This record gives sequence, structure tokens and C-alpha cells, in this order.
Amino acid sequence: MTAYYALATARLLSGLTTTEVADADFNSLGALADAEVENLTGQKYASTQVTEFYSVYPPTRVDSIKRNRIMLKHYPIISIDAFTLINTSNTAYAILDTLSSTEIGTNYTYNSADYFLDPLTGIIELFTYTFDLVPTRAKIQYTYGYSSVPTIITNLANTITAQMGWAKFLGASYSITQKYAVPEQSFDKGNFKDRATAVLQNLADKKKELLGMIGTKFASQLAVTSGGSF
Repeated sequence: MTAYYALATARLLSGLTTTEVADADFNSLGALADAEVENLTGQKYASTQVTEFYSVYPPTRVDSIKRNRIMLKHYPIISIDAFTLINTSNTAYAILDTLSSTEIGTNYTYNSADYFLDPLTGIIELFTYTFDLVPTRAKIQYTYGYSSVPTIITNLANTITAQMGWAKFLGASYSITQKYAVPEQSFDKGNFKDRATAVLQNLADKKKELLGMIGTKFASQLAVTSGGSF
């Protein structure tokens, strides 16, 4: 699995030494931070392949327009690896064209022989078939995410890892609400409470700023609809 955080960067952000929090602990926290990034933003940023089924039971429209769009759950789309239409007896009656990562990512080709794909939103508009009043299923295998993790995502993962590192060092539980209370403790060097409070506040502010820049996405979309060409 591709990691979003980087140990050296997360440690630098935290200012914690290996004596204060061991590398093994930081790596464990980094894996948790990666999961939080995906939860907060609603998507993965490594290349991931999934298979989705869409069961379509469209009602009759007064204008007689038939459904011809599928909205994939995950995006951005790297490639469409397999696309099959299945009838009510669970038999494939159409195998549609695919789109490779080279076509989409390098050649910017979004039209296949059977459909148009908007890779940034996961919308597919069919040209050669529609979803009529007979129940129809579509089976789509595709790869989504990013060929390399965006820098802003690594920044967010490193920031969260640093927050978790401080929570561990303080003997506290990490809180996604970003509220921390540094207990009164005695240490041999410097004003530890001021140091901890300042670093945690800076990290919380940085996390909030990064999330504002990244934004979030809906966890799901309306699966099938109709519309004209993009």
C-alpha cells in the first residue's frame, strides 16, 4: 500500500526526537494518519482498482428519454479496465470499449467507441447503448486515484502524524476535534508545556488550512441518469 506520510518529514514537523517517540511508533501513527486523510477527504490518493455493479430500474419519462449516464462512485479515473452490460438472466449482452491509463492520462483521450468519460467526476455517458425499461445491470472495473500522491496530501498526512506523535508523547488520546490540553508536568529542559501547546496549535492550524485547500467530496453519487453530451 502506498503511504502518504513520510517519517522524516512528520518527525521534522513535530520536533520530537527518537528518544521521545520511536520511529516504529511514528510509522504506526503514520498509517493511522493516512486512513484519517482518506476519511476526511472521502477518497483514496493511491492507484486503486475496484469493480462496481449498477442495477438499473428506470421509470418511464414523459419525454421518452432513456438513461445513458453512469456516475462512478470513485474518481478521478485513471483507466476503465472492463465494461460489460448484463441482462436480467445475468448474461453479458454487450462488452464495451475500455480506456487505458495512457489514453486518459497521457493522450487525454476521453472518448471510447461506446461512451464519453469525464475522468475528474467519474461520469460516463453512453453512445451506443441506453438503459431502457427492462432492468439492466452494468459491471464496470476501473482504476481510480493518482499515479503519484499529490504533495498537499502528503503534507496533510505528515501534519496529522505529527499531531498523533505529540498525543502519544503526552500520554493522551489523539482527538480528531483538534482539542488538546497539555497537563502540568515537570521536565528537566525548557518550558515543555509552552513548547507542546505552541506546536500542537501550529499543527492544528496547518491541518485546518490544508483541508480547506483540498476540500471534500460526496461519498456517493446518483448512479444512473440521462443527459446530453458534455
